[in-house]
Amino acid sequence: MPLWVKKWKVPSFSGTEKIYTVSVAIDGVTWGCSCWPWIKNKSEDCKHITDVKKYPRDPTEIVTINRVTVIPTMDVVEPLYDKHDEKIYVPLVSMDPFDVHMEATICYFLITQGFTIKMIREIRSLSPKWTKKSIVDIIKSKGMKKYKPVNREESMEKGIPVSTLERFRVLELDDH
Repeated sequence: MPLWVKKWKVPSFSGTEKIYTVSVAIDGVTWGCSCWPWIKNKSEDCKHITDVKKYPRDPTEIVTINRVTVIPTMDVVEPLYDKHDEKIYVPLVSMDPFDVHMEATICYFLITQGFTIKMIREIRSLSPKWTKKSIVDIIKSKGMKKYKPVNREESMEKGIPVSTLERFRVLELDDH
């Protein structure tokens, strides 16, 4: 069994809401996928492996659907869409305590970008209790959440990268 060192999440190309995990082994040559065609015939690359090779992107929890890449990062205070690079940047969500409002904001933003609730649950590792209605209800009652901006000078002194976000367009609640 290979030691998988990089993983990508890739959606099904058959129109279903399934998301597969593509992995590359420590040797950088051995590839694998969680889809049935690859599991059945491990000697050939499946469509998902071919897609990752053809359209390189950073691994980890990054997800690409319809050529739009979702990237969790500490460099943003709210979900942002970079139309030029076709990337959606989402803030890291506090886990202690879990920030339900920010998670709902990210999920709502992804819904407005065409992601299905099933895809969002898989991408964000959420339980089935997270429904489109529950997300919309949170946003209707609380609005879209935005973290407090990071102090750039203080962050630079601590060695924390802070991106320049002038190219980004924030999707407001009334834009859809």
